[in-house]
Amino acid sequence: MKVGVIGAGAVGRACVLSLLQRGSCRELVLVNRTRETAAGVVTDARYARSLLPRPIDLYDGEYEDLAGCDVVLVTVGVNEKGGGATDPDDPEGRLRLLDDNAAIYGDTIPEVVDAAPEAVLLIVTDPPD
Repeated sequence: MKVGVIGAGAVGRACVLSLLQRGSCRELVLVNRTRETAAGVVTDARYARSLLPRPIDLYDGEYEDLAGCDVVLVTVGVNEKGGGATDPDDPEGRLRLLDDNAAIYGDTIPEVVDAAPEAVLLIVTDPPD
């Protein structure tokens, strides 16, 4: 199975690690808005290849590299700190992030669907709200 992960932030890196540890796929491509960041995460993850339960082809890429993915995990978005939503007394809280994140998804999802129209999209957020 081929899996794509969009986003190399904390959530995306956790997803990559989990996929590798569980041996959930034979091929994994990590896409990030800054390809160098994705390449760094992939390089770090490759050091653990000898400890994985099964061989995996792991690489960084662009949206077009999602072609043939069975599943794409979408982990993009503005986090609480970056979006100014860290004050626990703020009645708006994480709702402050909605407009920015909606815009990010508005750009990201069409790219994913164009590249991998048959893939199941799994939206992964932290916190899950």
